[in-house]
Amino acid sequence: MVNYEIPNDDDVSASDVIPEADLSGAALTDAKLREANLKGADLSNAYLAGADLRGADLKRANLSLADLSRTDLRDADLSDAKFRDADLSDARLQSADLEGVDLSFATLSDASFSFANFNDANLFSAHLRDADLSDTNLRNANFGKAYLYEADLGKADLERADLTNANLSFADLSYANLRDANLKGADLSDADITMIDPLGADFSDVDLDAVSVEGSTVNGMQYLRERREEVDSSNTSMLGKIIKFVRSKI
Repeated sequence: MVNYEIPNDDDVSASDVIPEADLSGAALTDAKLREANLKGADLSNAYLAGADLRGADLKRANLSLADLSRTDLRDADLSDAKFRDADLSDARLQSADLEGVDLSFATLSDASFSFANFNDANLFSAHLRDADLSDTNLRNANFGKAYLYEADLGKADLERADLTNANLSFADLSYANLRDANLKGADLSDADITMIDPLGADFSDVDLDAVSVEGSTVNGMQYLRERREEVDSSNTSMLGKIIKFVRSKI
């Protein structure tokens, strides 16, 4: 039997750490639950700050409103789990599987997600200030109205992602794949879009003149901005044609 450590809740023992467990509201702060099988467990409103859940199986678990600040979730399986309104600030989730996860309205500031899988994830209105999302798979993810101020999205795969009205000011999007992404109304002021791939992306209602291009003269968005006077930003189809034409200039 795995030797779990649960130092802050006398009502929870290692035998309670099982799939489908009801641990709602449990005090699991600083618990040692590495590689625990909590598939489908109810951890809503639980206190997991500082817990070690590396490699844990939390597939389909409910962690809504849970405190996961500073939690170590590296290599964990979080696919289809619910983290709505949860606090994951300063959490470590490198290489975690978050496919289909619900992180809507969650706090993820300063969290680390590099090399994680967010395919089809819901991050609507999530707070991701200074989050590290570099080299992540964010395909089809929903970032509508998300707060990504100063977030690192370098080399991220955002193909078909929804970033409608997201705040990406001062974010690093360098070398990101934005093919067919929806950035309608997004705030890209002072964002770094060096060498992005914007093929087919929707940048309507975006202030392109406020975007930052660092260290590159061969850049699709730079070319688009130079043609700005020829583009009606309210005409999505026209803008899409210009962006597609960009690829022939890179």
